[in-house]
Amino acid sequence: MKKISRNKFFVVLILGLFICSCGITNKITRKIRPWEGMLKKKIMVNPLLDQAGIGPQSAQAITDQLLDLLAASDHLIVSKAPPDKDLQLDPKSLGFGIVISPKLIQRAKAMGMSGLITGVINPVEITEKTKGIWPFKKVVKNFEGSLYLNLLDTASETLLLTKVLSKNISVSIEEAGNVEAHELKIRALEKIFPKLIKDFAEEVEYTLAKEPWIGQVLSVGQYVVINAGKDVGVRRGHRFAVLVPGQKVASLDKRKFPIYWKKIGEVEVVKVEENQALAKPIKGKGFAPGQLIEFID
Repeated sequence: MKKISRNKFFVVLILGLFICSCGITNKITRKIRPWEGMLKKKIMVNPLLDQAGIGPQSAQAITDQLLDLLAASDHLIVSKAPPDKDLQLDPKSLGFGIVISPKLIQRAKAMGMSGLITGVINPVEITEKTKGIWPFKKVVKNFEGSLYLNLLDTASETLLLTKVLSKNISVSIEEAGNVEAHELKIRALEKIFPKLIKDFAEEVEYTLAKEPWIGQVLSVGQYVVINAGKDVGVRRGHRFAVLVPGQKVASLDKRKFPIYWKKIGEVEVVKVEENQALAKPIKGKGFAPGQLIEFID
């Protein structure tokens, strides 16, 4: 019997070590995911919608945390969405989830963005419960804060990443004291959100590392002008595939989206400017403004 128990113990131990090592390996792989040879990607961050009622200053502070974390990456060029009310939807008109303004998507495309981040600060759930055992029981307020965040690929107008992130924190009634309910909620969220935002920023960088670099043809004449320049790391001799939409399907709102893209040729960069580059065709024909380009090497 002792021998059988010992064998079971070693089996469980080995399985445990294997599972842990897989988790650690996955985290390490994410951190060292090679960006070598890849161009930088531009992403736009839209102000997070405040459905928690925390006020514009607190909501902006949370958006700024996300901007700062993303801007710390060597592989991303991050910018705020333009402060144009015409690009935003009325928060009161939104149902569950995030409905992204088509005008905002088009503006992001025009600015050469690879991705667009939008999000909602969800209403805070506050409950009271008793913790501990007698005679050490105490009543606490439990705050659950959550964020609903999306990363949209502007070229295909499809979601690359959708996350609902939440975390709880408890505050004893004694600790809460005479602190106003709104202020107590703000303090709780200040402790909850930094970790959630950090996790999402890491997920964004990892997700974008797996995606090809997609840009756009700006004009066609003596050269094919593309919206990729020194700012994203383009150099003379870099090659790009030129893509056009294949078969399209209609969405619920009657808009049509391609289900695949066809390569019609390649161009090679001959002159690099700050935000764009001049390229010459080396394969194919029929190039036109608005067509997509995909970085090859």
